[in-house]
Amino acid sequence: MSIYDHRIVAQIYDKIYNDNEDINLISDIIGDHRWKILEPMCGTGRIIKELARKGHRVFGIEKSTEMIEEARKNLAETNAEWKLVNKSALDGSWGEEYDLIILGYDALVELETAREQEMMFDFAKTSLKDNGRIFIDTLVFKEEDTIPYLCLSFEGENDYGTKAICRVSNQKNLKNQQVKVSQKLISKTVDGHRFDTVYQRISHIPSARQIRNWLIDRNFQIVHTYGDYEGRNLDDHHERAIFWAQKTVNDREE
Repeated sequence: MSIYDHRIVAQIYDKIYNDNEDINLISDIIGDHRWKILEPMCGTGRIIKELARKGHRVFGIEKSTEMIEEARKNLAETNAEWKLVNKSALDGSWGEEYDLIILGYDALVELETAREQEMMFDFAKTSLKDNGRIFIDTLVFKEEDTIPYLCLSFEGENDYGTKAICRVSNQKNLKNQQVKVSQKLISKTVDGHRFDTVYQRISHIPSARQIRNWLIDRNFQIVHTYGDYEGRNLDDHHERAIFWAQKTVNDREE
């Protein structure tokens, strides 16, 4: 069970992550186009909700039932065409002919292994139309350093008065760029009921080089690489890597 399967986390997620810097960057790159957009591992729909408001047709895949319920509420507030599917993105069958696929804010590090992450690029290649784009935004492992990790940590309250605190209780670096993290979630309802739960997860932290190779191996043309949401070029000093790449027209199966 993931921490994202807890209802209180889903209900206050958008209050925790309410910055739109990544969405602004995506919108700036897209420009005036009106596209068919998919976000696998879309969570509460924070990104695609804003893109829907800008006139795009948006689609999302999310494994957590609690998170996708919040996403449906968020997208119902828009007048755009949208569809959400409650399943693991690793199941494949994402659909076809998308103009853009978004592997948004640290979605890749929700996965346990490099192979699982690489599978996302295979599915994206199949699901994009010719000349379709992919946007990747993730924390990365700098090979000369210890593994960085940004884990869910917050203190907040939902609309019903339930308060929650989530803290990292233990973190251990494993082999092969993996991190094992324990998170303790404490929630307390307005009538005084308290619930304590500990969640454990293993994440693979990819390097920028790995992402670049996964794209090149699938004949994506890398158009831009950024190290932050201000659009600065990616270099070895950045702990975040943002890729904008295009599926090449001549990459059809023989």
